[in-house]
Amino acid sequence: MKKTYLWTAMLCTAIAFSACKSNKARQDTASEAKTEEAAIPGSDKDEHGCVGSAGYVWSEVKKDCIRPFEAGLKISETQKDNATYATYIVFAADSVQAELYTPESEGSILLERADNQWKNDTISVSCKNGQWSISKQK
Repeated sequence: MKKTYLWTAMLCTAIAFSACKSNKARQDTASEAKTEEAAIPGSDKDEHGCVGSAGYVWSEVKKDCIRPFEAGLKISETQKDNATYATYIVFAADSVQAELYTPESEGSILLERADNQWKNDTISVSCKNGQWSISKQK
């Protein structure tokens, strides 16, 4: 009987000491878990489910996640600060709409077809003799 009480007392003591873990240690464990979760590749999905770290963005004309450098056509390239920046245009299946991806804009720029160009209130994109040109509207 004494052995049973001794084992019970030891078990209760062990539980009491393990429950007294400091609040700082709990916070450290929680922050480590958050850091590990944020570091998981592919966990940076946007509201459409596109994985930005893999180069995917939402396309309004395709209604899908795309990589502009795969789905689009490169229409210009610039060098700045030892880096190369490119502008891509992605066309809808019927070519009535196009989407322009530029290094200067945060998202894409939607354009509508008008004759032999795609434009909106601020930008016009056209192709003549295989050369693409982008011009800003006034």
